[in-house]
Amino acid sequence: MLKIGILGCGKIAMGIENTWQMWMHDPDGNPFEVMEYTPQSYQITGR
Repeated sequence: MLKIGILGCGKIAMGIENTWQMWMHDPDGNPFEVMEYTPQSYQITGR
C-alpha cells in the first residue's frame, strides 16, 4: 500500500463493538477506517 501512497497512521485496536479497526490516510490525506469483523462483532450478531 505504501507504493500507491496509502499510509498507516494508527494502531490496530479492538473496538467496543468487538471489531478490529485501524485508521489510515489515502494519497490525498483523507482519513479512512479499515475494519475487520469477528464472529462476535455487533455488525454480525445484531447487538
